[in-house]
Amino acid sequence: MGIYQVEARSRYEEKIEAIQKPAHLKEWAVHMEARYGKEVKLYNDVYSDWILCLMIVRWGGDEKQWPSEFTSKDIHRAVTWFKGKTPHGITYKTEAGFEKTMSEMLLN
Repeated sequence: MGIYQVEARSRYEEKIEAIQKPAHLKEWAVHMEARYGKEVKLYNDVYSDWILCLMIVRWGGDEKQWPSEFTSKDIHRAVTWFKGKTPHGITYKTEAGFEKTMSEMLLN
């Protein structure tokens, strides 16, 4: 992981910690972890916080653009994700690990 990713991860974790998490999203995260495991890959980055990953999926990688609280639309997106509409760029871990993205395959 490069310095940019490390710094971004630190900012993300600090920002998400300050945001109140509705009980529905906490429950969603528990169910997602039970179904897919603790880690989820979004493009080239692996996260161990499902709610953080949802925030990035919904609002992008610039944490300054994130809202100060979750909305009903965020909860709706989490529910549709749980029901099988996986966001673009998401990869689930298998016993063999994560599948490589196209850019990872081209770089190796």
